[in-house]
Amino acid sequence: MPDDPPDDEDLAIRMMDKDEYALGEVMKRYGPKVFGYLKKQFKDSLGTHELEEALNASALSLWNYADKYDPEVARLSTVWISFAHNAAIDLIRAKPKLETQVLDESCEGIEDPDCESDDSPLLDHIHDFIFNQLTGFERVVGINFFITDEANAKRLAEQNGKTINTVNVTKHKVKEKIAQEVRAFRTSTTTRKVRK
Repeated sequence: MPDDPPDDEDLAIRMMDKDEYALGEVMKRYGPKVFGYLKKQFKDSLGTHELEEALNASALSLWNYADKYDPEVARLSTVWISFAHNAAIDLIRAKPKLETQVLDESCEGIEDPDCESDDSPLLDHIHDFIFNQLTGFERVVGINFFITDEANAKRLAEQNGKTINTVNVTKHKVKEKIAQEVRAFRTSTTTRKVRK
């Protein structure tokens, strides 16, 4: 009778001993599941190359975590998914700024003829606002704000256990907050220019 495949604890012990074949077995066994999770959760924020980068970075984190792994707390695949989720979030946060569309959308409804899409300091400010000031579901909507059409609103609702109405109401609130930030930023920039 062939040997049973190694269980999660055996694989973790072998990874602790720096057995690269154990990591290969983990990647073969759970990699498609972890990548599927990343794709489902982050396909609108990260491209395929970035998703693969998150997968690889999280595999390295799992490799380094092997000595702390406790099979009674969670399955190895669950631990890897949590590392992968965090790696994807890190990649999103590391993006230098939101796409030009951010400014175009945030200027909508603002009486400002000088609102231009190449205003890099404003884009940086909006990016910082979304990632550092918004919290909870508002941050999720803020990150996905400019791609939240009806299909994406439905996807966001399903992924976060919300209704489509909640997504739309939250999007409206986030839009108002971003517009307010744009006005405040422009006011502070104008004030600084006048003082000089």
